[in-house]
Amino acid sequence: MISAGCYDKWIEIDVDDIRSNLEQVRSCLQEDVRLIAVIKANAYGQGAPEVARTLYQQGVEFFAVSYLSEALALRKCGLKASILLLTPLTNPEQMQEAIENFITPSITSLAEAEMINIISRSLNRFATVHLKIDTGLGRFGLDINQAVQCCQVLKRNSNIYIEGIYTHMAEGAARNSRYTKKQFRRFMEVVTYLQERGYRIPIKHCANSAVLLNYPPMQLNAVRVGTLLSGEHPVGRTNRRLELRNPYRFKCRIISLKTVEKGGYLGYQRSYRLKKTAQIAVLPVGYRDGVALAVNNKASGFIDLLKILTKTVLYYFNFPRVQIPVKKTMLRMYPIYQRRNTMGKKLVVGLLVVFLVIMTVLSIQGINSAGGGGRLSGSSTIGVIEINGTISGDNGGGVMGGYTANSMDLMDTIRRAGEREDIKVVVLRIDSPGGSAVASQEIALELDRLREKGKR
Repeated sequence: MISAGCYDKWIEIDVDDIRSNLEQVRSCLQEDVRLIAVIKANAYGQGAPEVARTLYQQGVEFFAVSYLSEALALRKCGLKASILLLTPLTNPEQMQEAIENFITPSITSLAEAEMINIISRSLNRFATVHLKIDTGLGRFGLDINQAVQCCQVLKRNSNIYIEGIYTHMAEGAARNSRYTKKQFRRFMEVVTYLQERGYRIPIKHCANSAVLLNYPPMQLNAVRVGTLLSGEHPVGRTNRRLELRNPYRFKCRIISLKTVEKGGYLGYQRSYRLKKTAQIAVLPVGYRDGVALAVNNKASGFIDLLKILTKTVLYYFNFPRVQIPVKKTMLRMYPIYQRRNTMGKKLVVGLLVVFLVIMTVLSIQGINSAGGGGRLSGSSTIGVIEINGTISGDNGGGVMGGYTANSMDLMDTIRRAGEREDIKVVVLRIDSPGGSAVASQEIALELDRLREKGKR
């Protein structure tokens, strides 16, 4: 056994905070509404077995996880409560293992209904299922006709019990409630349609953490809650705020303490310069612990600031991805979700974008549409080329005008960029999943040679 003193960093989870969050969630539940505790992704990083044990001791009897491996780990730890799988099982071996371990699968297609019917008969084992209805999330699930067909198949087997039916809301925390209400209507139409044909399913649930707070009538007779139990409110608008506690604490020891004089530099690329003499503590925390590297260089002057602001405003209005060369960094924007706002705010932002676009047009010749690979962009006096690459040991990729290469060819791409007199600025993007240290060192040397040639 390894002594606790051997660790320089650790995570502490306060079970009293988890119990407090549970009571806060229960205060929102209407009478006779069952709580399904979602503890997927290792209970959001807090330790699924320990969190499940704590909640079970507090009377929670139904849990949900994403994958079969998560459910099996809970069974191995001795959890006796019901466990619902939120994602479909794709092969007979998984379905058989779920049935043998009394795990409840979600049925999202007719093929899955046929599969569990056959396996349950062959094992002569009892199985419970929940039907997953797709009402607008667009991920996986049944439509109204498929739901009827699945019920017909499942009801042919007396060993299969259709315990529940549910759907998942796409934007329960959005300011505009229309789509959530539309999804709820669709779901209830399916439930009613099945009831009219003799399929009465006891457990009905569509409310996640956001819907629980914003739409009390949508609780039905069960709710799925994970985010709130972990101590966080859902991202977006919520009509009700609970007194939640964050049970998660990441702690570490200081491994070095030294005094650095004023003017000294800290970090790679000398990213910070001390304005006064200070004591510097070093913590043993990095990429492997989830601390990500983010581009945070400031804009090089007012014009560069306008370019960055223009990209942000274009992103707000869901313009296609654009690329604008700036002196410090090459920024890319990826549309993730569509924002909605009032017309008044849109008018203000619209006026702002007109101003920014006019100022930007005066400073650069245009905005190049983003695509794959390297290309020239920028003003007539500054050439900027972007090289995308990957280092992953024996294979990887470098892209320059459609040219794809491995790590060695990526270095050759950098060399060729350095030989071109029209290139003044080279922006190198490298993805290094697990990467090659030797290749990284060689590329670093090539970049040093570029700097010696006066390129940035």
